[in-house]
Amino acid sequence: MKQLPRRARALAVLVLRVAMLPGAARAQYGTACATSADCTDKGYPHCYVYWKDETPGKNTEAYDNPALKSSQAQVKGVCTECFNDCDCAVNQYCGVGDIKISKESSSNGGTAGKTSETEFKRLMKEMELYGQAFEGLAIRSRCLDYSDSMPKQHCSAHVTKTLTTTVVEQKSADGKLVGMYRAAEAVLSQTLQARFCGKVNAWAPNFFTCMISGGLSQDISRCAQGPSDSDLSTLDYSNTAAVCPKWAGYRESSIGEVFVSPPCGRGDVVMAGGGYNFVSPAVDWEGVCVRGQCAVCLDGLRRCDAVSDSGIPQICLGGQWKPLRGNGMQYGDLGGDQLPFNVAAQSQVATAVFAGLCFALVLLNVSGVWLSHYKAEEEREAQRFAKHLDEMSGGANPAGKTGSAAGSGNGSNRVSPEPHFAQPASKGHKSPTRAAPSLPKGH
Repeated sequence: MKQLPRRARALAVLVLRVAMLPGAARAQYGTACATSADCTDKGYPHCYVYWKDETPGKNTEAYDNPALKSSQAQVKGVCTECFNDCDCAVNQYCGVGDIKISKESSSNGGTAGKTSETEFKRLMKEMELYGQAFEGLAIRSRCLDYSDSMPKQHCSAHVTKTLTTTVVEQKSADGKLVGMYRAAEAVLSQTLQARFCGKVNAWAPNFFTCMISGGLSQDISRCAQGPSDSDLSTLDYSNTAAVCPKWAGYRESSIGEVFVSPPCGRGDVVMAGGGYNFVSPAVDWEGVCVRGQCAVCLDGLRRCDAVSDSGIPQICLGGQWKPLRGNGMQYGDLGGDQLPFNVAAQSQVATAVFAGLCFALVLLNVSGVWLSHYKAEEEREAQRFAKHLDEMSGGANPAGKTGSAAGSGNGSNRVSPEPHFAQPASKGHKSPTRAAPSLPKGH
């Protein structure tokens, strides 16, 4: 009896360890949900609702009684890791995982707002056929690394600008099959997928797959001839990156013929009808081709930096997404090994250097003007000082014509500091040209 608690503790520890294993955490991926509250695993917190039956909300008391008798809508979703790239880690993308759309059908037993049982049955059958048409299509649900699907061969920047041609069989007026050429321009062709930077999820077939059922299914005209019928041709979607659902038809005597034919689409294709509403991507991710080599993104681009975005703001540097720590020009954003390949950063740095040089030239110009002005002021001040000295000297010698001032003839009042007297001339020696001043009489 004393050993039971010990065994219970050991069993509890074992259960806890099993719950902590990676496989146990992944059990929540793809679990059915109606709201995000149903997704209890933090690793897969998003509920991707792909189908919602709102016909119960239109139920009435009877086909001939319009009084509402509504009930709760039926919702089908799956727990996913992400909705978009911003839900993932840095340099990851939200791509197609293991989750595929399943076939759903309404369990509504009311009237769905119809006025007859035949109309109600046709509506229910139409919803069922849409389930057959969309079954197996993929949605974005997992965070994946770009490196896992990065092309290794040389790429081409023009693969999406080529002309794709496809031969499609059509029936002529006499019932014979003839080959017709279909052309699609500016789209990614399957023949050039090896030169494409990215990962393609789906290539459109030449013809839609058509599924028929019911007691009179052989009378469904659009599927009676099989895959060679021109009505089933995917036209210019053929052989290109596109998502094409299936077509489905039903025919029997009580409700007649019901047929659904959802179209193909490129890019992130919205599939809707019969309560379904989801997005199926034809291309998981698309990068850029730089000098024949694939890169995840174009340098300088940003993502997840809007206020409404989740996740970490990122900037593309060196062809990969990096954390955006500031305005994109921080030390951590611009590593020395990435700057030579960052075109946007190079242009910003060049602009900053050019602005700095212009500012330095302006400073030099202003400094030169100031120095010239200062030198001119010094010269003018020296002239004013010299003039002031001349005026003072002129007051001591009223004549104002002594010394050099008398001989200069230019009106200057400056006098020589010492008068020069002529020496007596000796024989054979001429006196200086400048005569000495005459002495007063009596000396």
